[in-house]
Amino acid sequence: MTDVYTIVWNEEFMLPHFLDHYENVADRIFIIDDHSTDKTAEIAQAHPKVQYFEYGFDGLDEDEFNDTFESFYKTFSRGWVAVVDCDEFITGLLTLGEPNGQVLKTNGYMMIGKTGRLEDCKSIRMKSWDKPIVFDSKLDVRFGAGRHSVNLPVTDSSLELLHYKYPSREYYIERNTEGYKRIAGMDEKEQTKRLRMGLNWYDSRA
Repeated sequence: MTDVYTIVWNEEFMLPHFLDHYENVADRIFIIDDHSTDKTAEIAQAHPKVQYFEYGFDGLDEDEFNDTFESFYKTFSRGWVAVVDCDEFITGLLTLGEPNGQVLKTNGYMMIGKTGRLEDCKSIRMKSWDKPIVFDSKLDVRFGAGRHSVNLPVTDSSLELLHYKYPSREYYIERNTEGYKRIAGMDEKEQTKRLRMGLNWYDSRA
């Protein structure tokens, strides 16, 4: 059994793609909804594999998110667990055998496009985006910031993590102008700095 967990906020655009990707590789998809005001809840609740939960976070707080993921998988899962953001798609999950007490490192790729269509994106290998986010639910996993690290030894794997942060320049601006405002403790100056850094990265590679 493989369970997929994600925390979402206003993912009306990305969530259908997320569900299309994971519905054939996951037994259950746990959607933890953080105050969405668009059609996220409607889309999630209509899918037969989704376990939907409303959850009241106070902004985007990675420590609180990690505590929530850890509480959920320990409560519900009895096999492999994958913990992802809604724009992160793991390939290769169907190749996994029975859980064997491992934490698997996924190999990160940033997906970048111009049209807004995920199928038009190109991939850029980014080791800095490797994440140890697939693991045996019997383990006591504690995540670091952004799920880029864990408290346990990590095993290399052939799993790929496709991060669709940049389907288009317009998507990145719209999504992150609002998203950075939700990060706990980040002032307006830092929000603007983060947005510009992301745009500079995109413009140099698109």
